[in-house]
Amino acid sequence: MFRSFLVIVAIALSLTLGMVWAAVAHELKIGEIGVETPWARATIGAGKIGVVYLTLRNHGTRSDRLIAVATPMAKRAALHTHTMEKGVMRMRPAEAIEVAPGKPIALEPGTS
Repeated sequence: MFRSFLVIVAIALSLTLGMVWAAVAHELKIGEIGVETPWARATIGAGKIGVVYLTLRNHGTRSDRLIAVATPMAKRAALHTHTMEKGVMRMRPAEAIEVAPGKPIALEPGTS
């Protein structure tokens, strides 16, 4: 199941970053893991860093973990979280995102 989970996220990232997402369905599902309504904001000016937001849903009975992402649209892609430290928002690498059955995980602006 894990291998298909990485494939589904890679597809979602490439479609979203490629700006063709509006032309296809708003949910992908491979195996028991679904990626729902992925989207990204346009970068401003000469900005080179993009962010993709989405909801992960485990339709199975066992927990799974997202440990990596990939896309052909960028040189690299990474999982991250953020924390507020002394009034400054800081991004930190995330090793994994746990996706328990029946508990959707929304990766959205303002979440960590």
